[in-house]
Amino acid sequence: MLNIRRILALIILLVVVLLSLVVWRYVQQKPVQETFKTLPPEIDLALDNLNYTETQDGRKRWTLVADRAEYLRSSNLVRLNPVQLTFMRLELWRSEPDR
Repeated sequence: MLNIRRILALIILLVVVLLSLVVWRYVQQKPVQETFKTLPPEIDLALDNLNYTETQDGRKRWTLVADRAEYLRSSNLVRLNPVQLTFMRLELWRSEPDR
C-alpha cells in the first residue's frame, strides 16, 4: 500500500515537472517573425531570382534571367526587373545533338 502511494506521488510529481517545462518553454519562445513581405494589391504573384530556359530537342533556344518577376492578372502583364534575355546562336541550335 505504501509503495503504491509513493509510485503515484512520483508519477504526479513527474507530470507536474513536465507540464512546468512545457509552459516555461512556451512562454520563453520569441514571437514569430514575418517570413514574407506582403505583395501590393495589384500584384497577384511574384518570383525572385527567376531563371527560365526554353529547350527544343535537348538544346537550349533561349534563356531569360530576372531578379524579380511580378504578374498582374488584371492587365495580364508580367513585369521583369532587371531582365536579361539570351538567344542561342542559330547554327548551334540547328546542329545535331551530341550523342
